[in-house]
Amino acid sequence: GLPKPSPGQWVTPLAIHPTNETILYGGWTGVYKSTNSGLAWTNISAGVITVTLADLAVAPSNPNYIYASTGSTLYVTTNDGATWTTRVAPSTINDIAVDPTDPNKIWIACNSTSNRIMVSTDAGATFTNISANLPGIVARTVVVDDNTPRGIYAGMNIGVYFREEGTASWTNFSYNLPLAAINEL
Repeated sequence: GLPKPSPGQWVTPLAIHPTNETILYGGWTGVYKSTNSGLAWTNISAGVITVTLADLAVAPSNPNYIYASTGSTLYVTTNDGATWTTRVAPSTINDIAVDPTDPNKIWIACNSTSNRIMVSTDAGATFTNISANLPGIVARTVVVDDNTPRGIYAGMNIGVYFREEGTASWTNFSYNLPLAAINEL
Protein backbone atom coordinates (compact mmCIF):
# COMPACT_ATOMS: atom_id res chain seq x y z
CA GLY A 1 0.00 0.00 0.00
CA LEU A 2 2.94 2.39 -0.24
CA PRO A 3 2.71 5.24 -2.76
CA LYS A 4 4.30 4.69 -6.16
CA PRO A 5 6.09 7.93 -7.13
CA SER A 6 6.34 7.23 -10.88
CA PRO A 7 5.91 4.45 -13.45
CA GLY A 8 8.22 1.47 -13.10
CA GLN A 9 8.93 -1.95 -14.52
CA TRP A 10 6.77 -5.00 -13.73
CA VAL A 11 9.07 -5.84 -10.80
CA THR A 12 10.23 -2.63 -9.16
CA PRO A 13 13.70 -2.90 -7.61
CA LEU A 14 13.78 -1.86 -3.96
CA ALA A 15 16.65 -1.61 -1.48
CA ILE A 16 16.93 -0.89 2.23
CA HIS A 17 19.62 1.29 3.77
CA PRO A 18 22.17 -1.03 5.46
CA THR A 19 21.97 0.61 8.91
CA ASN A 20 18.69 2.56 8.97
CA GLU A 21 15.61 0.53 8.04
CA THR A 22 13.43 3.64 7.68
CA ILE A 23 15.49 4.70 4.62
CA LEU A 24 14.36 2.96 1.44
CA TYR A 25 15.39 3.24 -2.20
CA GLY A 26 13.20 2.43 -5.19
CA GLY A 27 13.91 2.18 -8.89
CA TRP A 28 10.95 3.50 -10.83
CA THR A 29 11.56 6.12 -13.54
CA GLY A 30 14.74 7.13 -11.75
CA VAL A 31 16.08 6.36 -8.29
CA TYR A 32 13.86 7.47 -5.44
CA LYS A 33 14.71 7.70 -1.75
CA SER A 34 12.38 7.65 1.23
CA THR A 35 13.48 8.64 4.73
CA ASN A 36 10.13 7.71 6.33
CA SER A 37 9.65 4.01 5.50
CA GLY A 38 8.19 4.69 2.06
CA LEU A 39 5.42 7.14 2.96
CA ALA A 40 7.00 9.84 0.75
CA TRP A 41 9.66 9.59 -1.96
CA THR A 42 12.24 12.02 -3.42
CA ASN A 43 13.78 11.51 -6.86
CA ILE A 44 17.56 11.58 -6.22
CA SER A 45 18.39 11.06 -9.90
CA ALA A 46 16.19 13.75 -11.44
CA GLY A 47 17.44 14.97 -14.79
CA VAL A 48 19.89 12.05 -15.15
CA ILE A 49 17.84 8.84 -15.09
CA THR A 50 14.66 9.20 -17.12
CA VAL A 51 13.96 5.51 -17.80
CA THR A 52 12.47 2.73 -15.71
CA LEU A 53 15.05 0.71 -13.80
CA ALA A 54 15.51 -3.06 -13.69
CA ASP A 55 17.92 -3.37 -10.76
CA LEU A 56 19.15 -1.36 -7.79
CA ALA A 57 21.85 -1.97 -5.17
CA VAL A 58 23.14 0.05 -2.22
CA ALA A 59 26.65 -0.58 -0.91
CA PRO A 60 26.49 -2.18 2.56
CA SER A 61 29.68 -0.43 3.73
CA ASN A 62 28.85 3.02 2.35
CA PRO A 63 25.23 3.76 1.40
CA ASN A 64 26.32 6.85 -0.52
CA TYR A 65 27.25 4.37 -3.28
CA ILE A 66 24.13 3.41 -5.19
CA TYR A 67 24.05 1.35 -8.39
CA ALA A 68 21.05 1.20 -10.74
CA SER A 69 20.61 -0.37 -14.15
CA THR A 70 18.41 -0.76 -17.18
CA GLY A 71 19.56 -2.78 -20.16
CA SER A 72 23.35 -2.53 -20.32
CA THR A 73 23.37 0.95 -18.81
CA LEU A 74 24.74 1.21 -15.27
CA TYR A 75 24.12 4.37 -13.25
CA VAL A 76 26.48 5.05 -10.33
CA THR A 77 26.46 7.62 -7.57
CA THR A 78 29.07 7.85 -4.82
CA ASN A 79 27.42 10.75 -2.99
CA ASP A 80 23.84 9.60 -2.33
CA GLY A 81 22.48 10.91 -5.62
CA ALA A 82 24.05 14.38 -5.73
CA THR A 83 25.83 13.39 -8.97
CA TRP A 84 25.54 10.35 -11.22
CA THR A 85 27.88 8.69 -13.69
CA THR A 86 26.54 6.65 -16.59
CA ARG A 87 28.51 3.56 -17.63
CA VAL A 88 27.94 0.76 -20.15
CA ALA A 89 28.27 -2.92 -19.25
CA PRO A 90 29.17 -5.62 -21.80
CA SER A 91 25.58 -6.92 -21.84
CA THR A 92 22.14 -6.38 -20.30
CA ILE A 93 22.45 -6.37 -16.51
CA ASN A 94 20.14 -8.80 -14.72
CA ASP A 95 21.49 -8.27 -11.20
CA ILE A 96 24.04 -6.24 -9.22
CA ALA A 97 25.87 -7.30 -6.05
CA VAL A 98 28.10 -4.93 -4.07
CA ASP A 99 31.04 -6.10 -1.99
CA PRO A 100 30.26 -5.98 1.77
CA THR A 101 33.36 -3.89 2.61
CA ASP A 102 34.44 -2.18 -0.65
CA PRO A 103 31.74 0.03 -2.19
CA ASN A 104 33.71 0.29 -5.46
CA LYS A 105 33.64 -3.46 -6.06
CA ILE A 106 30.59 -4.91 -7.79
CA TRP A 107 29.57 -8.09 -9.57
CA ILE A 108 26.93 -8.15 -12.28
CA ALA A 109 24.94 -11.05 -13.71
CA CYS A 110 24.40 -10.53 -17.42
CA ASN A 111 21.89 -11.63 -20.01
CA SER A 112 24.60 -13.15 -22.19
CA THR A 113 25.98 -16.58 -22.95
CA SER A 114 29.58 -15.30 -22.95
CA ASN A 115 29.68 -12.39 -20.46
CA ARG A 116 27.65 -14.10 -17.75
CA ILE A 117 29.30 -12.89 -14.53
CA MET A 118 31.47 -9.77 -14.53
CA VAL A 119 33.37 -8.04 -11.72
CA SER A 120 34.46 -4.42 -11.39
CA THR A 121 36.80 -2.93 -8.79
CA ASP A 122 36.29 0.67 -9.94
CA ALA A 123 32.53 1.20 -9.51
CA GLY A 124 31.71 -0.14 -12.96
CA ALA A 125 34.21 1.88 -15.01
CA THR A 126 35.76 -1.39 -16.23
CA PHE A 127 34.70 -5.03 -15.98
CA THR A 128 36.51 -8.37 -15.94
CA ASN A 129 34.74 -11.47 -17.19
CA ILE A 130 34.88 -14.26 -14.57
CA SER A 131 32.54 -16.62 -16.44
CA ALA A 132 35.17 -19.25 -17.29
CA ASN A 133 33.68 -22.78 -17.12
CA LEU A 134 30.12 -21.62 -16.38
CA PRO A 135 27.59 -23.26 -18.70
CA GLY A 136 26.81 -21.22 -21.82
CA ILE A 137 23.48 -19.98 -20.46
CA VAL A 138 22.30 -16.66 -19.04
CA ALA A 139 23.12 -15.60 -15.47
CA ARG A 140 20.04 -14.20 -13.74
CA THR A 141 21.34 -13.27 -10.29
CA VAL A 142 24.59 -12.96 -8.34
CA VAL A 143 25.32 -12.64 -4.61
CA VAL A 144 28.50 -12.56 -2.55
CA ASP A 145 29.03 -13.56 1.05
CA ASP A 146 30.95 -11.59 3.66
CA ASN A 147 33.69 -14.18 4.19
CA THR A 148 37.28 -13.61 3.12
CA PRO A 149 37.92 -14.67 0.43
CA ARG A 150 34.45 -13.90 -0.93
CA GLY A 151 32.17 -16.70 -1.99
CA ILE A 152 30.35 -15.79 -5.20
CA TYR A 153 27.06 -17.47 -6.07
CA ALA A 154 25.52 -17.27 -9.55
CA GLY A 155 21.90 -18.17 -10.25
CA MET A 156 21.63 -19.26 -13.86
CA ASN A 157 18.85 -20.11 -16.30
CA ILE A 158 19.38 -23.60 -14.90
CA GLY A 159 21.09 -24.10 -11.57
CA VAL A 160 23.31 -22.36 -9.03
CA TYR A 161 27.09 -22.17 -9.27
CA PHE A 162 29.71 -21.23 -6.65
CA ARG A 163 33.18 -19.79 -6.96
CA GLU A 164 35.54 -18.63 -4.28
CA GLU A 165 37.23 -15.35 -5.14
CA GLY A 166 40.77 -15.98 -6.31
CA THR A 167 39.99 -19.36 -7.84
CA ALA A 168 39.65 -19.93 -11.55
CA SER A 169 36.56 -22.11 -11.81
CA TRP A 170 32.94 -22.45 -10.81
CA THR A 171 31.39 -25.47 -9.08
CA ASN A 172 27.84 -26.69 -9.59
CA PHE A 173 26.05 -25.84 -6.33
CA SER A 174 22.56 -26.95 -7.33
CA TYR A 175 22.40 -30.46 -5.91
CA ASN A 176 18.80 -31.67 -5.53
CA LEU A 177 17.39 -28.50 -7.10
CA PRO A 178 14.99 -29.00 -10.00
CA LEU A 179 16.15 -27.94 -13.44
CA ALA A 180 14.66 -24.47 -13.16
CA ALA A 181 15.67 -20.84 -13.65
CA ILE A 182 17.11 -19.26 -10.53
CA ASN A 183 15.87 -15.65 -10.51
CA GLU A 184 16.91 -14.63 -6.99
CA LEU A 185 19.48 -15.76 -4.44
